Amino acid sequence: GRPFNGLISVRSTNGLNTITSGIQRESIIVTSGCSFDLCVSDSVISISTGRYLKVAGLAYNDTFATLSVNGLNTLDSFVPRSDLAETKGCITSRFSQICVGNQVINTSNRYMKVVAIQLNGRVVLQSTNGLNTITTNVEVQDLVVTR
Repeated sequence: GRPFNGLISVRSTNGLNTITSGIQRESIIVTSGCSFDLCVSDSVISISTGRYLKVAGLAYNDTFATLSVNGLNTLDSFVPRSDLAETKGCITSRFSQICVGNQVINTSNRYMKVVAIQLNGRVVLQSTNGLNTITTNVEVQDLVVTR
């Protein structure tokens, strides 16, 4: 429910049905829906860490809660959209169209795979040499698409 003072009451879903009152909207994360073209359960890559994540929820002020997919289940809250790269889609520049899954050659003449697209129009690459090294913030015009 929503008391008259603008605070929210919530009931736990862990079987205990505990009710907690006096919670501010800013501290609640919604676990369904979409915002900024990302939806709960979407796969993303953190631009700052290069880790694969899953969108776990929508937080206040157009930020997100993310869950690591490396087995540790680390939950981070209030992650800005600008730090999350989508692991699907394409980006078109004046040079070419590059999609997630394309193999490219970077400025170091190394074969890489496009694994995500950033909100700012840059891409995230993963090495194809077996090490699976992640490189973020790569300019599209610095790449040559091979397939």
